[in-house]
Amino acid sequence: RILNELRKTTEFSLISMQGGSKDNVITAEAKAELVIVTDDINCIICEFNRIAVMLKKEFAISEPGFETELFINDYQDKTYLALSPRSTQCIIDTMLCVPNGVQVMSSAIEGLVESSINLGVLRLDNKGFVSKHSVRSSINDYKKYIVNKIQCLYGLSGGTVKVNSEYPAWEYKRESHLREVFCSVYRDMFNKEAKVCAIHAGLECGILADKINGLDIVSFGPDIFDIHTVKERMNIESAKRVYDLMVKVIDKL
Repeated sequence: RILNELRKTTEFSLISMQGGSKDNVITAEAKAELVIVTDDINCIICEFNRIAVMLKKEFAISEPGFETELFINDYQDKTYLALSPRSTQCIIDTMLCVPNGVQVMSSAIEGLVESSINLGVLRLDNKGFVSKHSVRSSINDYKKYIVNKIQCLYGLSGGTVKVNSEYPAWEYKRESHLREVFCSVYRDMFNKEAKVCAIHAGLECGILADKINGLDIVSFGPDIFDIHTVKERMNIESAKRVYDLMVKVIDKL
């Protein structure tokens, strides 16, 4: 979006882009290197600051730590290997149009995300342009539909798409004997009702369910906080409760 806004008033060509390291992680930072032919540096600075203020205001609630930085080097006699104006436009247009974020909410479970996609890795260098996306859905057919949209978009831009590391969807079962047993044992052990919920995440359960038709699965675990971050931690007492619950469920089965 920054590059798209900037190109409305400034002519430039892309030299490089870099962001992210894993396709299933929302990127913490990204950067782009441009070559600009102009004598009015102040105009570029003013326009970039305008865009930065606009985005910071927009993300004030959802991303309070959002920051942008602009570095300008005046190398008038240096030669750069940059994209042509047409290729620069193609990449920005494609990134502007590629689906990202929540695509569909579940119609069966209120408040649950059914399908989403995130751009996890972005790289432009002298080897070419590469982007990596992670697609998630509890409905296999809709997941394929999102992949088809990506294939069509990159195809129109002259690119190719490779699909790998697929996570099969694990669809919610309205009728589950295993879930009923878990809830019954939980009620007896803790004298309260278990809260049964579905979450929007990839689990190995989907791989197992895809290989064993009709498999009944319940996913449960201890209290874990700040998952997939350097601050990830677990409540040890809850791990003991989970173990005791598992033993009781196995005994009842």
